Amino acid sequence: MKSGGEIDDERSAVDRSGAAPRPSFCFAGSAKLVLPLDQMTGPVALPGRFLRFLGMAEVFGAFGLVLPASARPPGPDPAAAAGLVIIMIGATVVTLVGGMVCRWR
Repeated sequence: MKSGGEIDDERSAVDRSGAAPRPSFCFAGSAKLVLPLDQMTGPVALPGRFLRFLGMAEVFGAFGLVLPASARPPGPDPAAAAGLVIIMIGATVVTLVGGMVCRWR
């Protein structure tokens, strides 16, 4: 905040784009890359190569959000953000198909 109540546009890229999703995608993606395939079981059976592809996409997406923050003007890469949105939509579909939904009573 600047004096007089003006909003400071000098905020860091982390403040603008949010830092919370990046470590989550990087951790989940790297786990899909290094864990043995027989340990990655879920509500829906997915092929091993597809799981590895998802892992790479999540790690690259996390880096795609972090690395452009050092550029001028700072900000996340829209392509990386869109790719992660597609991954999350797919995760929602897999969760719904697998029956892992909370039932409200």
